[in-house]
Amino acid sequence: ELRAAWNHLVVAVNEDAGSPTNISRGTFDSEDENGRAQETQHPYLWWFQHRNRIERVKSFLSQESKNQVEAFQHYLKLYLGDEWAKVDSLIREGKITAKYLSYLFVSPIYYPPQRLRKSYLAQAPGQIIISKLKGLSVAQWQAYTATSWLTIFGSPTTKGDFQALIKVSCWDFDGNFQRFNATLNISGLPSLTEEFPINTMMVFPMKYVDDATVCNLRRRGEMFWKCRFRKYVCVRGTPEDHFYGANSGSRYMIDRATFRQMHPPTSGQQAPVRYHDDLGPDVMAQDEPVPDLGDGFYMCLPTSLYGFNMQKKDWVKLEVDLLQEVTWNEEAFDLLVMERQTKELVEAVVTNHLDEDRDTDVIHGKGNGLFILLHGGPGTGKTLTAESVAEIAKKPLYRVTCGDVGIMILTSNRVGIFDEAFKSRIQLSLRYNDLEEGQRRQIWLNFINRLEKLESQRITQASEPSLTNILSTPQTAPRLGVDIKSMRDRLDDLAEAPLNGREIRNMISTARQLAVFRKEKLGYRHLESVMAEAKKFGEYIKRLHKGYTSDQIKRGQKER
Repeated sequence: ELRAAWNHLVVAVNEDAGSPTNISRGTFDSEDENGRAQETQHPYLWWFQHRNRIERVKSFLSQESKNQVEAFQHYLKLYLGDEWAKVDSLIREGKITAKYLSYLFVSPIYYPPQRLRKSYLAQAPGQIIISKLKGLSVAQWQAYTATSWLTIFGSPTTKGDFQALIKVSCWDFDGNFQRFNATLNISGLPSLTEEFPINTMMVFPMKYVDDATVCNLRRRGEMFWKCRFRKYVCVRGTPEDHFYGANSGSRYMIDRATFRQMHPPTSGQQAPVRYHDDLGPDVMAQDEPVPDLGDGFYMCLPTSLYGFNMQKKDWVKLEVDLLQEVTWNEEAFDLLVMERQTKELVEAVVTNHLDEDRDTDVIHGKGNGLFILLHGGPGTGKTLTAESVAEIAKKPLYRVTCGDVGIMILTSNRVGIFDEAFKSRIQLSLRYNDLEEGQRRQIWLNFINRLEKLESQRITQASEPSLTNILSTPQTAPRLGVDIKSMRDRLDDLAEAPLNGREIRNMISTARQLAVFRKEKLGYRHLESVMAEAKKFGEYIKRLHKGYTSDQIKRGQKER
């Protein structure tokens, strides 16, 4: 009879709490590893937590069930009345002792998934628990949802034998949201024998923190939700607030997919397992936070994520608590000192480009970019213009300078057109004059030595029987050879021609093709033929330029 009355009571209590009514007694009893309901035991924590509701709803029970409930209430008052009164007194003062620790934590009611509108709510709602184990700052507090009653081993009076554990769940994110189960150890109490404030515990229920902290935890979860795909954010706070080295006031691009792509597992590391999606694509696609998810989701999201620093070009771990929306400085463009017509033109092309949704080019996809060249002397407003345009466009500004690249080596044959600002950024400038005869001789010798080495390797491979050699044909593996002696004997003649290093390489390449075509060994006569044709072209160009070389012409134009 008591069991039947209890079942009716549970239904009434959950109706009063706005919970599903089709719940069996096993939903508030603890369960064994096989899912079988166990008997509710002393000190009857479920009844303690729902005393007020029980008092309200028992009048709706049948007279028989009501009598059973009142009889059990009398039993509880007789045997647990003093203890419950002591616990109530402590909790009103915001305090607790190790002896009564289990009264703080409430196990949730398990809702069978088939009886819920949303499958991702199957283990919620439960009591929200705050953990300071990751750090004492509020930004590092991790919230969890309780999934069991507190389990206590040993006694607080037995030194070194006391342990308190509670099963919880939280959410993790790798591009998908997944619920994780864990067990928190609450044994590290301020005292095992004396009273202490509840909020001085390393793990305690969220109801014992102030309203401002609760609102802050909700805001943190909602910001994380906004960052689940890609979001441009700003970091607030003082330098002391940032545990991972972020810069206050800096802007960061949150993009988990790009971060994962740029940080693949290193050699020897196992590729991380991609989380399965516990929310589903329909929920993920919603822009605004989903009310159905509740505090059991938003407060229990991770406390940090990675963002790309747009100034330092580096990925930084960020506290979600310190992220905020970017405040665009639209006044920056107004303060830009520039001719009115020029400023109007810049603003027009930028704003209209953002609104343009059609291609104007004949080929689809071409002509969609906007490229702006800013030129002028140092300090004339080029950089400020770029920064201001990014503000009115409300787009990230990605700066690329020589310093971002690291070691940059530039080659040019038109240094005469470099501007002063560009030249000032070059730390080392080296002038390469036209090759002298001795230098050309050394370059020819290097190429000839290289040919000799290749010829030696070819002869060695040809003397070794292998499937490759048997199947080789003159077209795929010519074995005509190289006449190294003829080229060494005429090395001075080769070096006499005023060629640069690239031209020498091209001469050898063309001569090899000519030798293969003639089915002859590569020798000096092939180089001589190619160089003779090149000389004709060079003499024609010189006549065209009235006897001046290309270098002399460029110097006359002040480009070299």
